[in-house]
Amino acid sequence: MDDTSYNPFQYTDEQLWSLGLSAISVAANGERHDILKHRDPEEYRKVLASWWDIYNADQYRETLDWLRKGGGREVFDRDWGHLLALSPEQITRLMEHYKANNPQQHHRFRIIYHYRDVIDQVGIAAWDIGRATFLARMAATSGYIDEEEAWETVMAYGTMARRIFSNWFQFAHSYLIGRQYSLKNLNDASGIKYLNATKFLLTDPESPWCRHPDFSAFDHSPISH
Repeated sequence: MDDTSYNPFQYTDEQLWSLGLSAISVAANGERHDILKHRDPEEYRKVLASWWDIYNADQYRETLDWLRKGGGREVFDRDWGHLLALSPEQITRLMEHYKANNPQQHHRFRIIYHYRDVIDQVGIAAWDIGRATFLARMAATSGYIDEEEAWETVMAYGTMARRIFSNWFQFAHSYLIGRQYSLKNLNDASGIKYLNATKFLLTDPESPWCRHPDFSAFDHSPISH
């Protein structure tokens, strides 16, 4: 493999587009966007263990199933629906209650309220899609699954994402709201790293999103391995 060339394994455009679903995490971690697996298997085994409590293929598949069935968006959608049903006065009282008694829930409602005018029907779907596809890449890197299984997941989520989103800006917005809802602020060191990664993806001509911007370009093209 030529480490300096783009797309050294000659993936299809659809594969490269679908890898873009995990591009925010990939960019934040300094990895290549055009290769399914990352550089250091041991490092990603540690990430899977510490962040996801994943030590083998079965635990990976259980986590992927959780993301598929609801993931973070299930709780977000419930909270969002709750706030939609309240009057401004009720929201104020609820926020005061949670600020005093449940800081985590106060943070979640505060994020939803802050973004209330821009949240649409997609919610934080990109947050779960991005995590699921990054998990597939990490599990393949770690040796827990083979590349074929990882590609099946990445490509399936590619099809899903194109049904939900119209462009990478919309996808990025959904992802970052989900990250902020789940992991608190975007203005800490980690959050700034993810914001900078997103800015790069949306604006740099060499980024995978700018190389592969079209959400309507693919049908069911074959997958190469």
